Amino acid sequence: MNKTLGIALILLLAFSFVIACQPAATPTPPPPPPPAAKTTAAPTAAPVAKVTQTPAPAAKPTQSPSPAPTAKPTQAPPPAEARVEKWRVATAEEGTLMYSAGVAIARVANKYVKGVELTASPVPASAMSHQLFQKGEVDITYGGALALSDAWSNKGLFEKTPVTYRTYQGIYLFTGEQFVITKGDNKTINKLGDLAGKTMFPMTSASAAYEAHKLILSALGVWDKIQERQMGTGEAAEALRTGRIDSIGSYTSSGNLAPWMKELELRVDVRVVTPSDAEKEQMKKIPGMSVVVLPTEKTFSKPAGDKEIYSMMSPMGFQFGPNLNPDLVYQIVKAWYEHADELVAINPAFAAFAKDGVGINTMAFDSLTTVAIHPGVAKFYQEKGAWKNNWKAGQTQARP
Repeated sequence: MNKTLGIALILLLAFSFVIACQPAATPTPPPPPPPAAKTTAAPTAAPVAKVTQTPAPAAKPTQSPSPAPTAKPTQAPPPAEARVEKWRVATAEEGTLMYSAGVAIARVANKYVKGVELTASPVPASAMSHQLFQKGEVDITYGGALALSDAWSNKGLFEKTPVTYRTYQGIYLFTGEQFVITKGDNKTINKLGDLAGKTMFPMTSASAAYEAHKLILSALGVWDKIQERQMGTGEAAEALRTGRIDSIGSYTSSGNLAPWMKELELRVDVRVVTPSDAEKEQMKKIPGMSVVVLPTEKTFSKPAGDKEIYSMMSPMGFQFGPNLNPDLVYQIVKAWYEHADELVAINPAFAAFAKDGVGINTMAFDSLTTVAIHPGVAKFYQEKGAWKNNWKAGQTQARP
């Protein structure tokens, strides 16, 4: 009995030892609780998109059909810079009336007219401006109606060097009044016919004044009988005072003596040569010119012969090429009329134009009906109600 109990005790101890040596079974952790369906938090009323309480985009105020953003007018790209035409204005040389006039009209036009830029371009003589225009070196010529008439008929200075592409009549901004003076104590020259055989400075060769004196004296049959002398205007006073010349072909611009003439009369006493009655009648028939009587005392600063100066007037101004844009020419002419006071401020010779520009141009067009008027200029006078049926409007023409 004791033996049996001892054996059983030994077996129990051995079994316990074996069990103790076995690795402890890793207890299988209980399965993790289901992810609380992301705690679908009792569908928290579909988290109203976290209702961030973004003031329920006010039902995105249906944005009152945002007036179809007016398609932001596609904001057409800004137009390319408007093209500016550059026109060269022929003028006389610097220091002369016509140069000052050219600078004045360019300044006013550039100030008030968009799309064009005028620049004064000095040339030796008005006749040459027509030659340069044909070559394409200037766009606007200058001078009197006489030179323009000769250019269209290829007479006078254009007889040997004719032009075929010519400018139209443009605008006459002042007038040139031609007359002859002699030394105050000269008793041998009492009418224009007396110039035959005498020495004369008829103004600078090829200038508008020179051509005017040549036309007048030719009409009287005297031109071929004078002894022409050429010199600078600054030399004329001394030449007259010392007797190197007997007479001078003089002029005023809209009744104002040229600067060199004002200086001359201060240095030597002069007398205006008055035409005879017969000569006056002949002068009235000269085409392209008109008779103008000037008061001597308002023209000269001291006595200069008779009370009145019997002069021949030729309109002076600028002529436009047939190729120039009529619209721009119209605007330029309009600007010169509307701002004539600014022209006068630059040069007093524009005073007559400021006072009666339409009258001056009417007189000029009447004296030269054979030459067409630029279409842009014609439009201006038609609008002013000043157009006459016997005037001729030209047509735009490209350069050949």
